[in-house]
Amino acid sequence: MGKGVRKISFQFWIILLIAVVICFEPMRSTYAAIKGFNYENENLCRSIVLALQKSRKVEKASEKISKLVVDPALTFDQVTEAPAFSIYLYYKFIAKDAPPGLAKAAREKLAEALGDKTGEQLEKIDAAMTKVLNDPDAREDLENATKAFTKILPDAPSQMKYLFQQIIALPRTLYKIHKIVKESYSTQVFDENVYAFWGFHHLFKDKHFTMRTWKPTPVKNINPYQVVDMSPLDLAAVMKVAMEIEDPIAGYSAESGRGFRFLLPTLGRFMGKNEEQRNYAKEHRIAWCESPWCREEDRHADGFESMIEKITGTKPSRANPTVVSPVTSDENAALQHLYSRESTEWNASSVYVVMAAHAEGELKQFVMKLMQDEIKHLGVVGAADIYLLGHRPWNRLLQLIKKALSEFSEHKDARTEGQAFTKMPIMLFEVFITHIFTEYYTRKYLATLPLEGLIEIYETPSEQPELAAFKPTPERQAEIDRELQIGTEKRARLARWIEGQRPKALAQLEFAKKRNAEIEGLIDVGFNHFRGAEIPGSEDERGYLALINSFEISSFSSDETALLRETLRGRLRFYQIKNNRHILARREKEKSQASAQAP
Repeated sequence: MGKGVRKISFQFWIILLIAVVICFEPMRSTYAAIKGFNYENENLCRSIVLALQKSRKVEKASEKISKLVVDPALTFDQVTEAPAFSIYLYYKFIAKDAPPGLAKAAREKLAEALGDKTGEQLEKIDAAMTKVLNDPDAREDLENATKAFTKILPDAPSQMKYLFQQIIALPRTLYKIHKIVKESYSTQVFDENVYAFWGFHHLFKDKHFTMRTWKPTPVKNINPYQVVDMSPLDLAAVMKVAMEIEDPIAGYSAESGRGFRFLLPTLGRFMGKNEEQRNYAKEHRIAWCESPWCREEDRHADGFESMIEKITGTKPSRANPTVVSPVTSDENAALQHLYSRESTEWNASSVYVVMAAHAEGELKQFVMKLMQDEIKHLGVVGAADIYLLGHRPWNRLLQLIKKALSEFSEHKDARTEGQAFTKMPIMLFEVFITHIFTEYYTRKYLATLPLEGLIEIYETPSEQPELAAFKPTPERQAEIDRELQIGTEKRARLARWIEGQRPKALAQLEFAKKRNAEIEGLIDVGFNHFRGAEIPGSEDERGYLALINSFEISSFSSDETALLRETLRGRLRFYQIKNNRHILARREKEKSQASAQAP
């Protein structure tokens, strides 16, 4: 069996290599906007020099240089042994054709290392090194010692070298992708995100529910060396596609507010404004981005712009944003918009996972923040999908794939760097595999959501204050009220669910409603309110589930016992959603503060 696996593995790599060679010709053409590194950008040069100082190759070269540079005028042991000195020596005296910006940045970093505010020490170093390098043998020795420096600039490797680097690293990259997905699409993460939807409508004093909290990341430290196992320019090209897609958030938000107005009003409020609210905000110049979805998404395009500039030194143009398609509030259009939003969140989060797998340090931290926003939105829209349409995983996946392929085709032609993916077969393969991973964990999560809990999350009337809006005409108001009533009735009778699931789900809801007092008493006395089972997969949860699965009431028929057990499992699951990690952390914080204030 081992030989068979090795044989298959070998054949796989050969086929992949052939595919890469076939695809390589179109990859040779340069991208429209991401043409190279802008060494005239002082911040980029500083970040490169700073990264080089931490390079192992530079450290090794510094050890050689400290032995070669012997001159009475140089009494700075801390300098001759420091990478800052070696980099300055190279760009100032050895690499005459190097970008001037690197020499300037190297000089600044050396002055900083020396604490030389006047430049006096640097002048002594310049004079001493000019004297040393007048000796041909000394110059040759120093050129040999710094030869490796020419190979460690971000644009030194060829496109072909980066490509083979990505191929060789593919197993490691896929491992990193799976690790990120497993951690970021976990039940605990999704529980926090789905409950944040309810939190926005009812616990909005907690700022985490009005806009997901970002931990600060020092963006100034991002540099091209934090891109791993692929070309920094290729990653920047993909980021530019993402930036242009993320740019028109105002349009997306407006269409979601309109599209979901009758289909699921609380979702529409979470994502945007309806027509009257939007028109009022526009005329009175009120902030248009007020909903959590809008506020969270609105920071993404700026984030990508910052990362691209830090990686390449060039500020990307934002003159080619996606054109947002209009959405009406009729049911078919609203459902198509639901699929579209769910597919977009799936695509975005999956692509950002791949970006994170090709990043490290501050760059990875920043990408992960954007990725986690998208995962939150995927959870919220995915849970709404399950509530409105029931559990039909393959039909749902088919709808998402249709939308994803349509969007891929559109963006490939319309975006400035739209051809990027077609010129990156390895990354395209990574994105494909990532979609499989993310769908697996998302589907696994959605299957755990109890209908009773979803009704409470999506149907409990919002406590958010009404947004200012123009008053509709009486005729229009009557139409709005009628459409809202129709939507409420359809959701109550699960009208959009498939026939095979609807009767069972309605029977479950009817049983839970009729027996609610008994069930709550049972949970209180027999199950201790499920205390201790807050963490999904915990030993306490397994204990409660075992008890539920064997629980019986003598007066109940077999059908009633099955309904009771299903209701108890659902309420245990909803207990976990309500007691998610953010809520638990908040309670601990409040408890600590109360203890600290106690006399």
